[in-house]
Amino acid sequence: MNKILKSWWPAFIALALIVFPSAKSQSQTGQVPDRELSQLITEISAQQAVMIANHEKIDAKILEIEENVRQARIFASRSGRPGGTD
Repeated sequence: MNKILKSWWPAFIALALIVFPSAKSQSQTGQVPDRELSQLITEISAQQAVMIANHEKIDAKILEIEENVRQARIFASRSGRPGGTD
């Protein structure tokens, strides 16, 4: 499901920008220029790519921590300490 959200997020933002243009831009020109809109979409897409990369790094760290905890439980159960069995 996360992959679906990742792929639809930029499209959702672009649609929101088209449907709900900023009041400042609209009051000055009546419409958001295509050039400004494409710059905003590009900027948002770049930010989304950074967020996805950060999310992947966080997922990798979580997996690493889970593996360390699993190994610690194994070693604790072998040494006879309480809390090492699951």
